[in-house]
Amino acid sequence: GDVECAAIKNGKYSAGVLPSESILQSVLDKCQAKFRRPQGDKVSAFAPEIVNYDIELKYFTTVDEEQQCIETIEGAGGAIQKYLEWQDSVIGKHINPDKLEALCVHPNWDSYKTLQGAVRVELVKPEHLDLTGKQVARFSGNLTITHGIVSDY
Repeated sequence: GDVECAAIKNGKYSAGVLPSESILQSVLDKCQAKFRRPQGDKVSAFAPEIVNYDIELKYFTTVDEEQQCIETIEGAGGAIQKYLEWQDSVIGKHINPDKLEALCVHPNWDSYKTLQGAVRVELVKPEHLDLTGKQVARFSGNLTITHGIVSDY
């Protein structure tokens, strides 16, 4: 049978980086060693197909919590960045907008400080999309975020 190895690189400061030709060759070399695969298999290594997605959302908060909420969702290390790291880091991971909404409404990734989430989120993009084991999600760079104020909730 054929063995296909799709590869991406995840690092401390990057997620889902496509591999260089030298990395693909290294993967191929490791997979082709006789003690690592059954005899007769054809082994190939490749970079996955990129499936781009945009982000467009509006979130709502209160006047009192507005600045904290903006920082939690849009700031460095905030919900948007956490989503990009999560979504783009695994080959074949379906594009899941529910995860983005959850991060915006229930930010709980920092145990050292209280993070203020949104009261609600109106999510336009991304849309849910099933990916194959030969595809990886990639944020297109098209980001539209707005926020509104609610009087009480």
